[in-house]
Amino acid sequence: MFRLITENNKLSFEKIFILLILLATLLPRFDAIDNNAIRWFSLTAISSIYLLKLLLDRSFRGSFSVITNIIFIFSSSYLIFSLLNTANFNEGLIFINKLFSIVTVLLSALIAFKKIKKPIVFLAEIFTISLFIECSYLIVEFLFSDSSFTGISSNRNISSSSIIIKVIFLIFLINSSSSIFNKIFLKTLEIIAIVSIVLLQSRLGLFSLFLIYILFLFIYKEKRKHYLISLLIVCLSSISLSSSDGSKVIDKNYNILNLESDESLNQRLNFYSIAIELFDQKPIFGHGIGSWKYESLAYRKSEDNTFLIPYYTHNDFLQVLVETGIIGLGIYFVILFYLFYNMFKLFKRDKNMSMFIILFILFFLNSMINFPLHRSQEYIPFILCCSLIMSNVEVKESSSRSKPFILYILVLLVIPSSILAYKEHKSLIIQDLLLLDYSNNTFTLNTKNIDQIDYKYPNLAANTVPISSYLSRYYFQEKKYTKSLELLKYSEKANRNDLITKELLLRNYLFLDYKESALNSAQELIYLYPNNQTYGQLYFSLISDLRQWNKLLDNPIIYLSDDILIHKMFFETLEKSDNIESDLIIRLKKYSSEKFPNLKFP
Repeated sequence: MFRLITENNKLSFEKIFILLILLATLLPRFDAIDNNAIRWFSLTAISSIYLLKLLLDRSFRGSFSVITNIIFIFSSSYLIFSLLNTANFNEGLIFINKLFSIVTVLLSALIAFKKIKKPIVFLAEIFTISLFIECSYLIVEFLFSDSSFTGISSNRNISSSSIIIKVIFLIFLINSSSSIFNKIFLKTLEIIAIVSIVLLQSRLGLFSLFLIYILFLFIYKEKRKHYLISLLIVCLSSISLSSSDGSKVIDKNYNILNLESDESLNQRLNFYSIAIELFDQKPIFGHGIGSWKYESLAYRKSEDNTFLIPYYTHNDFLQVLVETGIIGLGIYFVILFYLFYNMFKLFKRDKNMSMFIILFILFFLNSMINFPLHRSQEYIPFILCCSLIMSNVEVKESSSRSKPFILYILVLLVIPSSILAYKEHKSLIIQDLLLLDYSNNTFTLNTKNIDQIDYKYPNLAANTVPISSYLSRYYFQEKKYTKSLELLKYSEKANRNDLITKELLLRNYLFLDYKESALNSAQELIYLYPNNQTYGQLYFSLISDLRQWNKLLDNPIIYLSDDILIHKMFFETLEKSDNIESDLIIRLKKYSSEKFPNLKFP
């Protein structure tokens, strides 16, 4: 390990920096509900230290290329515009902080790689260390965990994609190593990595594994035998797992070919359909950065109160298109094309750099059906590879004492970005308790505790429910209905499509005897879920109390509902009115009788 982080027999700050960046993507949750925020925080904090070192280093000077400067300025300006255009500013700010962390790592690592001899070998070596950690964690989890195993990322698709990226560089090390001992160790690790991907049962992971070996098979024909053996190991491992009777395999529902009943595939197709509809609404500028996960909730199914929350589109390109429009997606493609162009120039110089072409192919496939842009464990290794590629053409030495002006901008933003990322992590810790209390209908916190909770950043919990909605429960429990309602009003602004907020609002209006507002809330809920009898009972009861019969006639709920009790309650409520045109009642009864022939009208 010491040899790995030294350069010319001295500790290399650059090597330590890049190694820490990679290890930061593997950090655990630290009692939070998710490990994402602490990883982004660590990446930003580590990068900030390196940036400060660069700016304080009098010997460092140079400049980025004109194209890089233009892309940085234009994309940053457009992101700010998109942030101002989003319905939830705080949620947009969270995503911009992630993008800022990515840019910071990209440019910082770019400079670091220029100061490292044999940077490709170094990157392959630290990827191998990461691969060893990830595979070891998974194997231990598989052997000793009673519950389902997901790998170090807590998500089997992310864990699989993270391993796949590093397998490419592991093969590169095996090919370039001259030591027999090293070859044996690396080959053993390769087998462990193959088994790990098969155990994770990710179709994309398995397909990517086959693709890697097939591509290497054609590129390095002289080592065809080695890749054929690896392919054989992949096939045998897959067959062994698919024929296994183990409960963990059954829990994973391992079936590569059963596409028609594949729930995961159907969910993705549904998300893509929603994304296209949202894009049609605002095609040029999009709905604003970070808007997908709350705008998409308006398209949830209305059969019942349970639905899958579409945290991500499972297609990064579609999500960028929805949130930032054609312009935003165009900028993203320009950046990727620029990176690919630099990679191709590197490949023309050295044909052994074909592994970067494989990397780009796998990145494109992963981005098409997953969300690597939002997960540091997948995206940062790709960014480190891009930094290495760009280091061959960027940061030209300058005779002046100037440093790249972009570094000054990054330093000015990196401290507040780190603070916000840490605030998000602290929020995720308390969210674990808030969500548990809600699901169990318990109140382990009192209002003195929750007075200290910042519900405005982030203002949405990990499941897209406004944090203020969860906090309102505790005030309601202590009969502080006005304070509870105040929090829910804020929740409406944070996520107008959230179901929990709508239900809690209705309850508050009823206890405060705000019947007009309660009727509006009940009407919104019954139209979202026209078969829900509880919503129906409240809706019809409030109509009777307020004698607002026109609510029944302007847009009769029976045209949406397939529930016989909703139809029955509709006509029972309608009968209480003395000012209803008889021909309209006849038409409505005829409609219901055709749908429910056995329905007896009052």
